[in-house]
Amino acid sequence: MGKEKLSDAGHAEKRKFSTVDDVDIHSERKHQRRGSTLPPRITRSRALAETPAVPVPSGSKSKGSSKVYKPKLLSPDLFADWKTHVKRDFILEKSINEEDLTAKCNIIPLLRDQNLLASLRHVGPYSAWSTAEFYTNLTLDTFTEGSARFHQVFIRGTWYPFGPTKINAYLGTPNHPASLDPSPHLLAAALIHNKDVSWPSDRLASLKFTTVYSVLLRLASANWVPAVRRHQVSEHLAGLLYKIRNRLPFNLGMIIFSHLISFLQKKKAKAHLPYPSLIFGVLQEHGFKPYKEEVITTPDNAYIFDDRLTQRGHYDDRASLDQLPAIPPPAPLVSALASSADTASASRPGSRLVPKEPPTLVDRKQIVLTLEASIAQVRQSVASQQATISGLENLRDAQLKEVARMEAIHAQILADAGVASSGSDSEDDDDDSDSGTPSAR
Repeated sequence: MGKEKLSDAGHAEKRKFSTVDDVDIHSERKHQRRGSTLPPRITRSRALAETPAVPVPSGSKSKGSSKVYKPKLLSPDLFADWKTHVKRDFILEKSINEEDLTAKCNIIPLLRDQNLLASLRHVGPYSAWSTAEFYTNLTLDTFTEGSARFHQVFIRGTWYPFGPTKINAYLGTPNHPASLDPSPHLLAAALIHNKDVSWPSDRLASLKFTTVYSVLLRLASANWVPAVRRHQVSEHLAGLLYKIRNRLPFNLGMIIFSHLISFLQKKKAKAHLPYPSLIFGVLQEHGFKPYKEEVITTPDNAYIFDDRLTQRGHYDDRASLDQLPAIPPPAPLVSALASSADTASASRPGSRLVPKEPPTLVDRKQIVLTLEASIAQVRQSVASQQATISGLENLRDAQLKEVARMEAIHAQILADAGVASSGSDSEDDDDDSDSGTPSAR
């Protein structure tokens, strides 16, 4: 009876979870799976290599496959991290409904100019197993320049390239040099439309953001700098939103790669794992192949514009999207010093070919063009704000004149009341006699 109950319990546990009976440690011999339905007995020699039954990582939809998943870890010490990661939820990337955004908040041209449209149009699938294994094997060597494993990650016995350049290549974003963020006070004034001109002591409240910045925040919090709670925005994220809005250059691959560093120290199961689709896509581009029994999930997580972003404390700045200066096209690869005659002669046999400009020079010229366009927009914004200031000053001066007029009237009333009071007092003195008794009439 006891054996039957134990066997039934083992079958029920297998139906509820996708068991992980073995962990393959890098450079260690693989262990064969036992055929018994009962959980294997853990011996001292296998304590570091074997795992008890654990839930399938969040997001997967296992259909009771008999395949035993064996994560390959760099070290037995990472097993505790693995047990934590498989219980975590994911921050799934969002796609966009272009028709909805075009009709309600047309940031599509802005996203196209900043090379962000591809990362929002085609959000690829993800694997819960490989995502958990990715974060388990993520070490400081991946982020340390000079390390033999710099910009590399270990997945299932293979080292894959994974750095800012590879991320940009997958997302279709340029490898711009890192640029400094604007002043935090400028960021605060821009993101909340001058409701305050100084950065708060901690973080900026997103409830005060303008409509356009609120939409960008929701996309960034899922795809570029993922966060579960977006009500308080850091200076770093605010700087990215400002650069996107004002068409300033930034390196998205470096931003994402730097964001991953913070997950080296996060051990709590409540922390959410970001970039599942990005991780799976970059790995696949470099030869990663999931298991045949591995569940691959395609997220259905499209962003829909919320009309409440135009109400309450949100300043509606959607109309300003049409006022953004157009970015000139990139400079041609042929040197600008070459005339049309030179170009024509270069096409003839035997003529001297005009050397092309190096890509770095072309990229620098594009940065200059985007900066000039942003300066023009800021100047336009400053002129608009200066007009607003002038109008407010006129209102203030008018109120000051009215205050002065009313103060003069009030002073005259007080003066008249004082004269009348002094005259009344002298008459009372005349009516009284020296002895204090009323005089006879």
